[in-house]
Amino acid sequence: MHEDESKVGELNDELYSRTQYHPPEDKRTPIEPVEQAVEVGDTFRGPKLEELLQHELIPTTEHPLVKKIFILALSFCLLAGAVAAFIYFGGGNFISSKNVDITVNGPVSISAGDPLDLSIILTNKNNADLQLATMTIDYPEGTRTFEDQTVALSHQKIAIGSVGLGQNVTKNIKAVLFGQTGDIKEIKITVEYGLKGSNASFNKTKIYQVAVGVTPITLTVDEPQKVTSGDTFTTTLNILANSTNILKNVVVRGEYPYGYSPVSTTPNSVSTDKNVWVLGDLAPGDKRTITVRGILVGENQDERTFRFYAGIANSDNPEKFDTSLAQTLETISLDRPNVGLKINLNGENIDTYVAPAGQNIQGSVAFTNNLSSALTDSKIVIKFSGAPLDRFTVRAQNGGFYNSSDNSITWTKDNTDSLKILEPGDSGAVFFNFSSLADLPTSTKNPEIKIQASFVGTSQGGGMGDTAVSDSSSVKIASQVSLSTKAYYSKGPFLNKGPLPPKAEKITTYTITFNLGNTQNDIETPIVTAVLGPNVKWMSAATSSEKIIYNPNNNTVTWTLDKLVSGAGFSAPLRTASFQISLTPSIGQINSIPNLINNIQFSGTDTFTGKGINLTNQSVTTTLSSDPRFVQGNDVVVK
Repeated sequence: MHEDESKVGELNDELYSRTQYHPPEDKRTPIEPVEQAVEVGDTFRGPKLEELLQHELIPTTEHPLVKKIFILALSFCLLAGAVAAFIYFGGGNFISSKNVDITVNGPVSISAGDPLDLSIILTNKNNADLQLATMTIDYPEGTRTFEDQTVALSHQKIAIGSVGLGQNVTKNIKAVLFGQTGDIKEIKITVEYGLKGSNASFNKTKIYQVAVGVTPITLTVDEPQKVTSGDTFTTTLNILANSTNILKNVVVRGEYPYGYSPVSTTPNSVSTDKNVWVLGDLAPGDKRTITVRGILVGENQDERTFRFYAGIANSDNPEKFDTSLAQTLETISLDRPNVGLKINLNGENIDTYVAPAGQNIQGSVAFTNNLSSALTDSKIVIKFSGAPLDRFTVRAQNGGFYNSSDNSITWTKDNTDSLKILEPGDSGAVFFNFSSLADLPTSTKNPEIKIQASFVGTSQGGGMGDTAVSDSSSVKIASQVSLSTKAYYSKGPFLNKGPLPPKAEKITTYTITFNLGNTQNDIETPIVTAVLGPNVKWMSAATSSEKIIYNPNNNTVTWTLDKLVSGAGFSAPLRTASFQISLTPSIGQINSIPNLINNIQFSGTDTFTGKGINLTNQSVTTTLSSDPRFVQGNDVVVK
């Protein structure tokens, strides 16, 4: 043992020594083959080896109780997961927004401007009561309150309170939706609630969609398809109310194309750009017309588009609207002739000018050389035609000559210096005056004076030769309506009673008579309105042949006619309507002359000119100047 340890030490010293270590020599000694296997004796298998072999062969002892517990735990977990999944996805848990139903009953489509009625039903299917429930409704843009369509409605909050297990709560709402045909409007309904004994907050949301059907307003545009650059022309916008309810505070807005300058509008625009009109309230079937006169400048064959929109005024700004109810557009093209020629009547360049009979009119013919070369030997001729022309009033200016034999005025280079030569871009104008006959025969139908203008000149470049252009216009003579309002006591279709002069706190009745006359043209939709004075009452008596209605809400009398024919009061009978009123003067009216009716107005449309006619009469008092039995002083209230 000691010898072996000394050898190991030597090897160790030699191995870790820096000087004594020598690599081992590669000497290999072959192993001699074993001639005979060596048998291992029984003494090799000692007790320790036997014990080791026995332990390896002994099978593991099983424990049935542990295995059962493991299987039971695994089964419980699987069952719990399945129940949880069923409760979660099936909605059968005690507290879940899936167990709160929101049902909305209402139309799927509605005309814009009509009231929208919705019935919202909240159902609680949870196994607990809902506490402090609140319903919030978010409306789409353009919604207005049912009570007042001028008030925008974007958000509404409704308190519900407690909702028991299995209970239903119904809330009814009303609103007015606006939009264009085909729009889909979304109403968002959210219910927020809590649970007893919990501070948590839950919510459920429902989206309700409704389509906008017929638009409440129809817009159409009338304007020429082609205009000459620099000329004044008229664009007419027609508005028709289709809604079954009154549309409150209707506003119309226009978008003009590049190069367009509005000159005037009827009715007057409320904006500096002359493109916004406040129409007010429109009843079902109401019609409105907006006319815009302007000048469009551009190159030849250019196309320009006009756009118009209608909507309900914003409550914050009555001249704007959030949602467009209707829109329309119209495209026109520009024409630029060799010579620009246009007729102006009293400063207006329009196809038709409307004037009363006998009115003096100043006309002009403006011209511009649009060529790139000069024009010489130019001549301008205008011709009048039409029975209403008063030939003795025609006057030519700027050297023009009026020939009464053919009703023409001629300007040439010989009498007008500006026509001798027109350089490219040069422009000028010649002037004249005329009027219609002051007293036209009532038999004259559709009285009109037509004017035709022509320009001829010779181009000095490009071998173009003579250049000729023309323009035309007309003057339509408007009908003249007369309205008179008179009060009677001793005459008329009704028997009047009471003291005359009127006495304080005593009743005296009077007869009011309207008379309507008309000259040349038929008048359509004629209406006369008047407001009863203080302490004046309607007596429920009116001529049966005429349609006279009294409105006690505004104390207004309305006389509606189907038509006021041409020549009424001249070649046809005068239109007359009468009704009876009563006056009960108060003590404060003693020594005064009370008004019987105020704000007497006539309105109608001339069927020939297309223009509206409006008249106003002064108030009618107890001074019965048209009554044959009236005595001075019988108009003053006495004690």
